[in-house]
Amino acid sequence: MSAGLIAELGPALAGQNRGWSGRRYFAAALLASLFISLFGVFDHSLWTPDEPRDAEVGRWMLASGDYLVPTVAGDPFVEKPPLYWWAMTVLYRMFGVSDGVARLTSAVAGIASLLLIFDLANRLSNPFGGLMAALVTATMSGFYYNFHRVIVDPWLAVFVLLGYRGFVMAAYCNPPDESGRRAAPPAIHVLTIYLAAGMAFLVKGPIGPILIAVPCGTAALVGKRWDLMRSWAHVPGAVALAVFCAAWPYMLYKRGGGVFDEFATGNILNRIIAVKEGGYPTGHKRPIWYYANSVVEVLPWLAAIPALIQWLRRGKLPESWNRPAILFLASILPLTIVFLSIPETKRTLYLLPCLAPFGAVIGMWIASASSESEPGKLDTTTGVVLFALPGIAFVGATAALLAAYFAGGRILELAGSDAHYTPSAPAVVISHFAAGAVILPLTIWGFRLRRSRPAVILPIAAWMMLAAYALEGSVLFRMLDPMKNLHHMTAGLIRADAVSRPLIGFKLDETTMGAIPYDTGAVAKNTNDAAELQRLIEDNPGGHLLLIKRNLKYLPEDIVKRLRPVDNWRYSKSRIYCLFAFGKDEIPPPPSGTEETTGPDGRSQ
Repeated sequence: MSAGLIAELGPALAGQNRGWSGRRYFAAALLASLFISLFGVFDHSLWTPDEPRDAEVGRWMLASGDYLVPTVAGDPFVEKPPLYWWAMTVLYRMFGVSDGVARLTSAVAGIASLLLIFDLANRLSNPFGGLMAALVTATMSGFYYNFHRVIVDPWLAVFVLLGYRGFVMAAYCNPPDESGRRAAPPAIHVLTIYLAAGMAFLVKGPIGPILIAVPCGTAALVGKRWDLMRSWAHVPGAVALAVFCAAWPYMLYKRGGGVFDEFATGNILNRIIAVKEGGYPTGHKRPIWYYANSVVEVLPWLAAIPALIQWLRRGKLPESWNRPAILFLASILPLTIVFLSIPETKRTLYLLPCLAPFGAVIGMWIASASSESEPGKLDTTTGVVLFALPGIAFVGATAALLAAYFAGGRILELAGSDAHYTPSAPAVVISHFAAGAVILPLTIWGFRLRRSRPAVILPIAAWMMLAAYALEGSVLFRMLDPMKNLHHMTAGLIRADAVSRPLIGFKLDETTMGAIPYDTGAVAKNTNDAAELQRLIEDNPGGHLLLIKRNLKYLPEDIVKRLRPVDNWRYSKSRIYCLFAFGKDEIPPPPSGTEETTGPDGRSQ
């Protein structure tokens, strides 16, 4: 790379080169999106609690050819419609079934989301604002982590964001004429809202259209934007939305077998009221104030909120920027938090579709502040804080690696895990210090620039966050992988010859039920009822029983007496898998006088 190109590239990426075209900024956003979305996708296994289940749904859909009913271990899993798994089967067919390919499904959604947010912020501000919006969004903790997971929500976020874009273009990019009258919004943008809502339904059910309707409807009512209803496109759009929302449930109804009732109850009723069935909660029941901890999702950009509020309140936006649309984007996250606090089921994951609009506003604030010759004191202070965070995180991660190295397996023992983990593994160490080689010089450089060129502090901080998340995120994934993936357990089942015989599960969760067929091709017969377990044992002599240790207390004494310990696998104090054999003739008892079992590594358990 020539010195001339470096001299041009550096100021442009910091917003100081006004000669860069929109295409060049788009190219920079595309490269950054590919880097942050794909880095770390293939270097770790499927993680509990959701990934093994969702990856298995796609694998079974491809293997069985049944693209209507998502299935886990032979049982319908219709809490969510199948669009996400349709996309996964396409990637499986192209590249084969693997952990990384399953996760690539979410990475594709991450790339699409970041390019959409670049386009939206570019239209409301300028191309540099679009680039900063993409960088900020990519480096929000909730966005980065969840777009590297095998879950449906990244695809939900893409279509919800597309709906927001359609509304912004229809409502705020349609200026009034000299008399103050607005023309009907362009049909393409109105249709985009409806089609995006329909696709969002096919990803996660009614919550998709609702996440679009609540902020957009509120903004239209508060702003008295009755002109939005004058477009002829509402009629075909509403028809298309109805078709999207009715087609799959209708096909479930025609399929029969109770799958439609399971969808209507599990995905609609139980998300509003966390009812209980059989004594076990069917939803993530949380108190109304649960989303107070949602600040974690926007880290590290939480530090920018005071300066962002000042920027919006004082009207310091450049005159050519679309202030009403930017305020709308800023309102989406708080408004959605209020709305999602009403249902009893709550997870911070549900806020994922709202992070990109909030990241766009922060990105545009960075672009605005960096365009000033003398940024405000609060802006500069915020830049210094953001600059320091990656360096602080690197020092903390280094301390953690050293502690793990010197403490050896004691850390895992304290966590109740026997996971195989070598903290000094070359890949982890090299990746970590490669990140430091980027982060620390940038930190030093930034503090040297804070007086001479304060306007570049915030843009460079955004690029630092990108490098820190991509490089250090990969390190974190590799460090935690042994305690989060179930391949160790399923490999043990194969070695114990448990998958070639009848395998019965007792109170196994969907994660485990998905991991077993994904890794072995075998399906466990799972039951939550002790009486049914007794019948399954009688009907399957010479088989094996798999359960999580904490559920042993639910077994009757006469069943426990018939079990012979085979192996166990500890992932944490609350997730210890125990494998037992039953049947006196087929499986001999352990030698007299010993009660311990031996793990796959040869150690006593």
